[in-house]
Amino acid sequence: MGVTMSVLLSDEAIIERVLHHAESKSTDLGDSVWREPVPNYTSEARLKQEIALFQRMPMVYCPSAALPEAGSYLARTHAGAPLLAVRGEDG
Repeated sequence: MGVTMSVLLSDEAIIERVLHHAESKSTDLGDSVWREPVPNYTSEARLKQEIALFQRMPMVYCPSAALPEAGSYLARTHAGAPLLAVRGEDG
């Protein structure tokens, strides 16, 4: 499945690709190894930028299975903001 990573795939093509990799125990390989610069892990300024980005983007908070019945809840902190998910009476 040699597709150049600059090509945007449809949702169906991505699912097919992921399932193929899972079945064949393979993965996509790049042309070279990426080495993340250490300062990216230690920079206060970068951390603040990343938190600000996370606060602006929709993010997966919890699977619905984590709230199995009406009234069940889950409280977490995401990107510095406290969040609460509750399963309502209507499911």
